[in-house]
Amino acid sequence: YPGLAETVQENGTHALAAAPISRDGDVLGAVGWSFREPRTFSEAQRSEFEAIAAFVASNIVPLLSKTG
Repeated sequence: YPGLAETVQENGTHALAAAPISRDGDVLGAVGWSFREPRTFSEAQRSEFEAIAAFVASNIVPLLSKTG
């Protein structure tokens, strides 16, 4: 994403987190979060991000596949 760094700076983002959306071993995309304050993420928060991505993979991706 060549414009991401510029967009992040313009929006005042100081921390990013992302987790892959994967299904059957294939990465289909990612979910991401941005934060205006600098921060680090605990292991528990990382697990929450991964759980949200897994939820999307299990519950949203199949719906998208059905709509073609």
